Amino acid sequence: MKKVLLFIFCLLFLVSCGKVIQQSSGNQYTITNAIFDPTKISIISFSVDVDGQTVAATQEIVSNQVIVTLSSGKTKTDLENELKPLSCSIVGENTLVGTYQIQIPGTENAQTYADTLAALNSVEKAGVNPISYPEIIPDDANYSTGSPEGRWPFESINAEAAWDITTGEATDKIGLVDSGIYVGSRTGDEASYWAEIGASRIVAVDSCDKYENDSDPYDESDSHATNVLGILVAKGNNQKYMAGMNWNCKVYPFRSSSSWRKEDWQTRINAASMAVLSGVKVINCSFGLTLYSTLPNHWPAIYQFQQVAAKALEREVLIVCSAGNNNQDAKRHYPSCLTGSYASIISVGGLDVNNARYVHDTDISKGSNYGDYVDVAAPGKEVPTLDTFGFASLSGTSLSAPMVTGTASLMFSLSDKNSWGLTVAKAKEILKSTSYSDSITTDKNIGRKLNAYKALLGTLALGNQAVVSISSNVSGAAIYISYNSGSTYTDTGYVTSATEPKRIVIASGSSFNYKFKTVLTNYSDAASDVYSSVAAGAEVPITLTMTKTSATFSYNSVDTSINAKYWTSLGFDSSGNPRIAYFDDTNGKVKCAFYSSSSGWSKKNVHTVDANHNMGDNTGSLAVDSSNYVHISYYDYDGYDLNYSKSINTSGSSWQLTTVSSLPCSRASMAIDSNNKVHIAFYEGSKMDLNYATNASGSWVTTSIDSTGTVGNYPSLKLDSNDNAHISYYDYTNKNLKYATNSSGVWVTSTIVSTGDVGQYSCLDIDSSNNIHIVYFDATNNYIMYVNDLSGSWAGAIIDSATVFMPDLSFVLDSSKHGHVVYYDTAGKFKYATNSSGGWVKTTLMQDTDVWNVPSIKVNSSGKVCFSYIDTDYNLYYATEN
Repeated sequence: MKKVLLFIFCLLFLVSCGKVIQQSSGNQYTITNAIFDPTKISIISFSVDVDGQTVAATQEIVSNQVIVTLSSGKTKTDLENELKPLSCSIVGENTLVGTYQIQIPGTENAQTYADTLAALNSVEKAGVNPISYPEIIPDDANYSTGSPEGRWPFESINAEAAWDITTGEATDKIGLVDSGIYVGSRTGDEASYWAEIGASRIVAVDSCDKYENDSDPYDESDSHATNVLGILVAKGNNQKYMAGMNWNCKVYPFRSSSSWRKEDWQTRINAASMAVLSGVKVINCSFGLTLYSTLPNHWPAIYQFQQVAAKALEREVLIVCSAGNNNQDAKRHYPSCLTGSYASIISVGGLDVNNARYVHDTDISKGSNYGDYVDVAAPGKEVPTLDTFGFASLSGTSLSAPMVTGTASLMFSLSDKNSWGLTVAKAKEILKSTSYSDSITTDKNIGRKLNAYKALLGTLALGNQAVVSISSNVSGAAIYISYNSGSTYTDTGYVTSATEPKRIVIASGSSFNYKFKTVLTNYSDAASDVYSSVAAGAEVPITLTMTKTSATFSYNSVDTSINAKYWTSLGFDSSGNPRIAYFDDTNGKVKCAFYSSSSGWSKKNVHTVDANHNMGDNTGSLAVDSSNYVHISYYDYDGYDLNYSKSINTSGSSWQLTTVSSLPCSRASMAIDSNNKVHIAFYEGSKMDLNYATNASGSWVTTSIDSTGTVGNYPSLKLDSNDNAHISYYDYTNKNLKYATNSSGVWVTSTIVSTGDVGQYSCLDIDSSNNIHIVYFDATNNYIMYVNDLSGSWAGAIIDSATVFMPDLSFVLDSSKHGHVVYYDTAGKFKYATNSSGGWVKTTLMQDTDVWNVPSIKVNSSGKVCFSYIDTDYNLYYATEN
């Protein structure tokens, strides 16, 4: 009664989960087996020859079973009649491979009793049923049940480029011969993520569970199949934890083991047989068994999988096998070593993140197998994937195989969709020949590393297709294509990216011509060369260089009721709302204007920060911390103090004032670190040196950084991703541009540029790679100059060689590491310059009748350039790039 209720429950569970049960397409064969009893195991001891030395070995086998084949002309009935007097019975059969599973008396030993059954007239051969293991090593020193980064294995095999060609189709079918898929409880993101995979993409065919002989391939306790499943089919591009190889396919699981993590070989054979007959195009087998020729009566394990491989080749099914984790030659590892004899088998070794053969951190007996029987390799150490309770990072060739399986499924997907007729033998050839030729640094041969993208290029060649890989210096332009050099362009639906190439599949052949162009406002068109011949399966690289021809901005008045002077400083809160600090000279107040998405720039959102101090010129600096509190540093012209104010609330209606330094100072530059602590660089007027103040320790501490001569004016401070400070500044004594940093733990100063009078109005920023970029004024030539350390040494360029006067620069980098500068020249032009298209392109925004200067430039959360400035009527304005 319990079994009936359990069966009904399982059916209800499958229906409630949306899982599909289909009739098996292989029902012309009989494939049954006894349920594996892990208590019925015995160990055979024997000797093997390893590299000329005799070594003791052991093999676990099922103690109460023997596998037999029939003699020519004999039937199952003949076998049953001879077994009956021996108290033996048939408990399973596989007519695809022609074997029978015989249960023997409990007092007998399977190893020796195989000889007894082999003597029967109806039996041709008899042998043992060995035990095999999955190919994951969960006890690796770096095993983690946390949530590691999920990209590196897929980047390593060029999967991201492959996904530009295809992410698979809903009609794709992958077979999975493995343990039961875990269906236990999950919560939060794991539950929603798992639902996207399990609800409609797992198809359970009739009798797919060969472990329990039913149609329920699910398990409440084992994780191995779930680990493999994540790499095979995890849905991509959904802002979840990870992406698998084929985002849309159906998975047909064939259960062959339980949570005991050891399986009898006969159940493996039967599950693989069912998979071959199910109609899938590719099967993943992340398991294996090392067999030696001296193991008594071992022949059924080899013979049966040979028959499976032969039937797979006949039905055009590719079987992807893990090469094993025994850290030895793979020539004895089954079924992967059958690759040498069958085109339907491909063997996969494992790599670590450094492209070296995977070896266990502490146990050298564990590691990827190697040798001539390994075809390709894929990441197999610390590979992120799904697990029973969320996500895990695991090791073993079990994780390597599904990367090849998933790639093969994408190849068959392309071929089937276009009727190109990709065969199993051709797929194996492409996977091997297109793999990376020089990427593996390993002590043993494990083939070449899988290149998923090149494998798809090899598939495209079957249909005379090719790929154009389009790189650009600017993001956001629409890409258009013209065939046969015509004047009519067709929108491809792609846009350019400054970080990733875009790949477009096109027809190939000498009779075709292709021409590409782009469209992006304020940029010149970047039409490509014409390609008169594109080889099938080739990748044609095209670089589209767009030049920024102009920039336009929208201007908004912020405060027109005052006499704004001396400085402005712009920042943004976490929602992208601008905040501008400035000095109201009429009323002698430091003020801060807060933009609101509901009311815009409004007088009610302009707040007084400090009404008691007269501010000097060009002194203020604003920053917004991660809690959206505003911080402002500025110079008190009357008291010669360096003052600092912080908003007590995010609206800016209340402020707290602190005197940081009572030394005479000017031109402060401020930054906020990841702990919301404040860092200020300033010029100390009495000693004429560069000073640095911070409250990182809890109280304000001031340090003199450079006191050699008159030095430290025009400081510009930024913090890198490690909260190290970097400062550019002017050496008045030597007329040099200097740079200081505490990234080594102590302050180190250096001269960057020393030719002429250089370094006034310096402005520094740091890119995402912690490279330094500085813009400054060359007073000898009246140039605006730019310098960076991208190459490891300082290299510069001229931004504007027009005569520049009182430049009062403001400079910022965007997320693509492109620079943006606003400044004022002698001809009365207020200018904007950027190197976003390669060279520096300048745009005149306004004349001197419109701008009094003192700008502050930033890039908002949408990637648009914005700046604040004061016009010639001393009104405060805010500009946003269109």
